[in-house]
Amino acid sequence: MFIPKYLHALNDDYQQLTTRDPGSLTEDEARSIRYFRTEQSIAAGGTPSTATSSRVLGWVTSVRAVDDFIAAVGRLPRENNRVRRAEVSAVERVLVEWLRYQRRPRTRETHCDYQRRRLEAFPGFLWDPIADRWSETFRAYELFLHQHRRAPSVRAADPVERSLAAWASKQRHLRRRGQLDPARESALTRLPIWAWGAR
Repeated sequence: MFIPKYLHALNDDYQQLTTRDPGSLTEDEARSIRYFRTEQSIAAGGTPSTATSSRVLGWVTSVRAVDDFIAAVGRLPRENNRVRRAEVSAVERVLVEWLRYQRRPRTRETHCDYQRRRLEAFPGFLWDPIADRWSETFRAYELFLHQHRRAPSVRAADPVERSLAAWASKQRHLRRRGQLDPARESALTRLPIWAWGAR
């Protein structure tokens, strides 16, 4: 049975958990083991127990479809706003929607430990990719200011510098429209070199 490298540690942990006395398991651990065993059974080419719920079976089937996509394409399924929708495969669109649903706070709250850790094992998986990308770009912008003692320029020869300048311009535009998150506005205002311009 082939197991992607990114799952080895998780599988080891759950293999050990299955050796414990069932009476000593918490409700979350028992539920996690159901997901783990179902996935192991499918991965080995077997048939899950007839007691396996359709919810568990459906979730495991979807998570394994993401594994297959990663193995074939080398990355997580993703939306790309720069690519026409018709150019994104139907399979990728379905997987993107499934991952988006898994990331929803209400859905995440219902996940057992195995489900959360299984999703987090995917290379590049983030629970809130938009917020994480913003934070990453903010840190890069801040680093640029400290290294160069000036703001990035949209006319720079360096594409990274131009990208940072465009990002800063977008933040100003969002603020003018009243769409910039107050915490982000506060973080930008505290930068050593930052001007909002006319509102």
